[in-house]
Amino acid sequence: MERNGYKKITSDAGTKKASFVSLLFFQWMNNVFKTGSERALQENDFLPLPEDNTSSFVITSLQAKWEKEQTKCKENVEKPRLWKSVISATPRHNYLLYGCAVAMGFSELIGALSLHHLGYRCEVMGIRIGSALKGLVYGKILLLSKTALFEFTTGHVIDLVSNDVQRLDEHTINFMLYGVFSFLQLIAAAFLMAYLIGWQSLPGLIFFCLLLPYFAVLSHVGAKLRHRTALVSDCRISLMNQALAGIRAIKTHTWEDEYRKKIKDAR
Repeated sequence: MERNGYKKITSDAGTKKASFVSLLFFQWMNNVFKTGSERALQENDFLPLPEDNTSSFVITSLQAKWEKEQTKCKENVEKPRLWKSVISATPRHNYLLYGCAVAMGFSELIGALSLHHLGYRCEVMGIRIGSALKGLVYGKILLLSKTALFEFTTGHVIDLVSNDVQRLDEHTINFMLYGVFSFLQLIAAAFLMAYLIGWQSLPGLIFFCLLLPYFAVLSHVGAKLRHRTALVSDCRISLMNQALAGIRAIKTHTWEDEYRKKIKDAR
């Protein structure tokens, strides 16, 4: 039956038994979602309820269990319990429900183990990359000439190793992995929403994509601030190294107050 160019979901569609894949991925609701994205749903657009989900069936079943519980408790001079009747009226042969419960348990277990192993492997790989970069920095320092060494202060080298390389240890691998998977999830979510719901679901996703340049600008500003912080840290560390290296001269000439003021200003 068609109306205004749209095909309605007839009651014959509900009489067909859905396959296991359809039940697993809720494909039996695809037609309802597509129809709802095109126009307002009507009562006959929904699939008919199975017999065991109708109000008359569940009411009759619970009423029978409750009367049985009342009769049993009356004979034993006990107080009837409604919760026993509710449990008795609940279907016990829903194997798909039991299978889903078991699958959820295994899924949580596998997810927890995978998450811990992922974190461990990322940490190990980050440490390996950081160690390799630190080795390259120190190796480059040993190969520099005396003229080139005067262009770099000790504080700059220490800040480079302890600050920049440390960030690579902690965030590089996680960013690479989560960035790739997040991009794939975004594409899959956009396709499913456009297919099942329609273009009405895409403005939120588009707004989220428009926020990416905003976060990119914030990251760029943060990088500039970190660079300025690194310069200040370089100056502070160099000043501390000078003070420690020439502590005898400072004590001899009573320059403690002067260096204390310089270090305080640098901090």
